[in-house]
Amino acid sequence: MFLLDFDGSGWVKAVGVGVGLSALYVGSLFVVKTNKPRDHPDTMWRRMCAVSAVTAVSPLLLYVFYGKNNSSNAMTLSPTPSSLSSSGIVSLFDAIFLSPNIKHHIVAATKSLLLFAVLFVGPIIQDLSDGVWATQYRYFSSKPLEFWRNFIVGPVTEEVVFRGCITAPLMYYLQSTSGGMESYHDSYLIALIGPLYFGIAHAHHYFEGVPLIHILVQIAYTTLFGFLSAMVMIKTNSLISAIVVHSFCNWMGLPGFLSAPKHKHKYVIVPAYFIGLCLFLFAMFTKLGSDAVSSPLA
Repeated sequence: MFLLDFDGSGWVKAVGVGVGLSALYVGSLFVVKTNKPRDHPDTMWRRMCAVSAVTAVSPLLLYVFYGKNNSSNAMTLSPTPSSLSSSGIVSLFDAIFLSPNIKHHIVAATKSLLLFAVLFVGPIIQDLSDGVWATQYRYFSSKPLEFWRNFIVGPVTEEVVFRGCITAPLMYYLQSTSGGMESYHDSYLIALIGPLYFGIAHAHHYFEGVPLIHILVQIAYTTLFGFLSAMVMIKTNSLISAIVVHSFCNWMGLPGFLSAPKHKHKYVIVPAYFIGLCLFLFAMFTKLGSDAVSSPLA
């Protein structure tokens, strides 16, 4: 069994590994850079292969930095403070995916998807009213590479690297050094640190000619999304949940905050935005972390 030992590794090492993996992920996009647009099939194919290779290598790099030969005292992660071990030792698979139980991932991913559907209930009504989903379906049906990049390869590789290989080890480090998370404030701390890598990593679009203001908005949005994605992973104890939510959010895109008040159904859509946000926040920080989800299912 490949085991990792996060006990006593230090914040500098944990943060340094995160910076290194982020740089490796983004750097791979420039290694295969072409003069063709980012949506050109050749560019997409090269980039998908590059980030897939980095995703495959990242767990091995974790083992290089944190590998432990002793197979005893392996620890399985759970965000419930009372159930944590202080050994700091965990299997490589559990360190990234957080649970070996498939049923647990299915339940957690389903609940997380429903939760984010509540958050986007306003945009969903707006998009369905305007026929956006039908248009997107026709568009991606004719461009399968873009579909794979946006909803399969992108979410899987980014979540495995930025959440599984960066955020999760930070959780283990905090738990092993403190003897368990003392409160969910520790979860929020980790959820805030990890997404900074994710948000800043999107700054590379500046070198592709994207206007700076668009880059700043994207960094802010992706950092916020990264925080929510990390919280989903922490509270459900499932990396698969974060992947599913990431793919769904890519489908939805940035909500039409400015167009909603001008929409012909604004008296339905605007309240739906507000109600969806309120219900999401309530469920996200109360119900999603319940024992029914956060503990691996038998």
